[in-house]
Amino acid sequence: MSVFEFNADVLAKLAASGADMISVRPVDFSVVFAGQEAAEAFAFLVRAKGFTTSMRKGDEDSALWDVTATLPLSPTCEAITIVELELEGMANPYGGQTDGWGFMRIMPSSN
Repeated sequence: MSVFEFNADVLAKLAASGADMISVRPVDFSVVFAGQEAAEAFAFLVRAKGFTTSMRKGDEDSALWDVTATLPLSPTCEAITIVELELEGMANPYGGQTDGWGFMRIMPSSN
């Protein structure tokens, strides 16, 4: 299954649950690195491209570092896939890889 197909499946399930799939909201993309230095370099790079970032070390027994790169988007399959693949390309030189995405689900208001 391609990244686009996977994202389309996840978004279709969210839409079927009644979530608002039009409104712009912060979308968090997780990118994982083997060390702190690589994670910090990547975070600096994506901040220059308009993302906000947060970073945390994995579990006690793990050397992995997780950078969350956040960008406001309308959660379409095209938009999410483009950003996810762009982040993957920026992470690769630092030994990183994308590890999923997520956002707060917005439910339409019932009047």
